[in-house]
Amino acid sequence: MNENHELLYAPPTQFELAPLIDLLKDTYQVPVYVDNNANMAVLAEKSFTDYQSNLFSVTLQSGIGLGILLNDEVFRGFTGYAGEVGHMIIRKNGAECRCGNKGCFEQYASDEVLVQKLSSHNISLHDHPTYASLMADEKTKVVIKDYISDLAVGLNNIINIFNPRKLVINSRIFTQYPELLDDLKPTLSSSFIDYEEILISPLGEHSSALGAALVPLAKFLDVNHLNLNAYR
Repeated sequence: MNENHELLYAPPTQFELAPLIDLLKDTYQVPVYVDNNANMAVLAEKSFTDYQSNLFSVTLQSGIGLGILLNDEVFRGFTGYAGEVGHMIIRKNGAECRCGNKGCFEQYASDEVLVQKLSSHNISLHDHPTYASLMADEKTKVVIKDYISDLAVGLNNIINIFNPRKLVINSRIFTQYPELLDDLKPTLSSSFIDYEEILISPLGEHSSALGAALVPLAKFLDVNHLNLNAYR
């Protein structure tokens, strides 16, 4: 979606966004705001956790997005596509992506891809309530190791490009198995890697919805920041 609310690419299902916005406005007679989940997630982190005017939120879901908050404002780039890190190529001539390229980050490190790879070995996350039980299987160890390695490539790129003070990971799987972060952190190191904090979002799967709820509220109150940490 660009700055004109034109949906140019939305896998796996394409639909016309502009008519939907007009239909909602006409039906409910209220303003309608549209944005992507990564941008909404970083807005939620801004208001419902310890406040910082500059932070980055990586969403690992069916795809991978990056919400970028700079000086209290969501950074959207020239035409609104900033943060589409899921389509950063991490493997030359790698797996085909829905965007048309090959080797995109989200083809190796999204929640959806990890679940699919585990399923190919007849491993279900529902059968493993703890990280220890999950990692007891040798096949799982190999899949998780490869996943962390691929995730680290993308995150290292993000950290080197933006040098964030705080990087938040929003992932259902990381929330379920927070020990993943302990295995990930040692892979995020080099002579140039520098960040103060990397953590799993305390808002979990509700972060994007919470961020979306903040948009009309902030517009109505005509404020740039709502500190709602006490109500989390």
